[in-house]
Amino acid sequence: MVGFLHIVPAQAAVAPSKSVHFAMSPRLLARESVLKQWKIVKEFQCLNTLWNRESHWNPKAFNKSSGAFGIAQFLPQTWGNYKYPYMPKDPVIQIKAGLRYITVRYGSPCKALNFWNHQAKLGNPWY
Repeated sequence: MVGFLHIVPAQAAVAPSKSVHFAMSPRLLARESVLKQWKIVKEFQCLNTLWNRESHWNPKAFNKSSGAFGIAQFLPQTWGNYKYPYMPKDPVIQIKAGLRYITVRYGSPCKALNFWNHQAKLGNPWY
């Protein structure tokens, strides 16, 4: 018996619409953003480690003692400094703000993770 090969014509790549982002996990959204900005997978690996430690990628994560909220665990004043409402529920906003903070303060996710690791050795992990 002879098998048949079914060839499907190639389709043009289409940029994802905003609705596609809502279906993606926060981690995939961040990966897409990091690769677009830094173009290095290692930077996403650092961000993944950092935000996994901070919130386990939970956009509803809340630290009762400090008031830190969201994936990036921003303090209330940090949300205000970045002109976002405190405790935005939208993970897209949290990721955008978190990556902006990392870019301005540290330059890259790996540098932010290095700072976090240094602080952890002192007994107070934060970035």
